[in-house]
Amino acid sequence: MTRKAGKPVQSTCVKNPIGTNFTKRIWSFGGPNMLIAGCKEADYTNNFKKIVIEGFQQACRAGVLAGKTMIGICFEILCDDPITHDLDLDEVIITARNAVLASQLTAGPRLMAPIFLVEIQAYEQSLEKIKSVLQQRRAWFRKMTQPASPQCVFSHWGIIDSDPMEANSLAHKLIEQINERKAYMR
Repeated sequence: MTRKAGKPVQSTCVKNPIGTNFTKRIWSFGGPNMLIAGCKEADYTNNFKKIVIEGFQQACRAGVLAGKTMIGICFEILCDDPITHDLDLDEVIITARNAVLASQLTAGPRLMAPIFLVEIQAYEQSLEKIKSVLQQRRAWFRKMTQPASPQCVFSHWGIIDSDPMEANSLAHKLIEQINERKAYMR
């Protein structure tokens, strides 16, 4: 409440288009990802809910693209039939994990890369060589100043705007390189 010209003014807020009970539908967070229920509470048992959450969290830790962590995805689980019988825990966990990974694939996933702000201290005659090396690493430059204190600071995550499912795209090549490194380290 604020006052304007001596009269109280009631502040208003825009209603959530998803609905007021949206928070009640949240089952789990898998890091920055969310699993919400699209079914009524009576449609599932607590045991089923725990098992599905475990499969969801496994999928979030190792996403479909190169086994890397998923970031910023919301999944909604839909229940066709109520679960009333005994469940095979491992089977449901695997099914839930595979459903999350398959839904990620159908949504057109993208890779994200860390963006760093880098300042390099160098002599003026070596700036062009440094610029050449950094451009091979997909770097871009705001300005070239000299000399500066050397530091590398994480700035944010940026989306690599190419389709990882398309052969010879930048994202596809990066996934292949990641998988080669993983195989080499085993």
